[in-house]
Amino acid sequence: MYNYSHPKFFDEPEKFKPERWFNKDRLTDPFAFIPFSAGAHNCIGQHLAIIESKIIMAEFLLRFNYKIPDEYQLRMGMNFLYEPTDPLVANLSLK
Repeated sequence: MYNYSHPKFFDEPEKFKPERWFNKDRLTDPFAFIPFSAGAHNCIGQHLAIIESKIIMAEFLLRFNYKIPDEYQLRMGMNFLYEPTDPLVANLSLK
């Protein structure tokens, strides 16, 4: 099983680059990124998890103004989940 940080499949895998997903034809292996697994043993709650994450993000963006410090550099690493290696500190204020 491949993961989304493998340099064989992704240029600069440690960088946050959402544009890498815009062209689905670029992925040479369709199984290079499967966050919920695939086949008969895939996650039964994957559709609910995706819908919930969209709702949470929409509510966050509707309710808050946020500012990430200019000096913050996003570096990702693999722990239990693929996550920032340094804490993400943002200034929040209600809209």
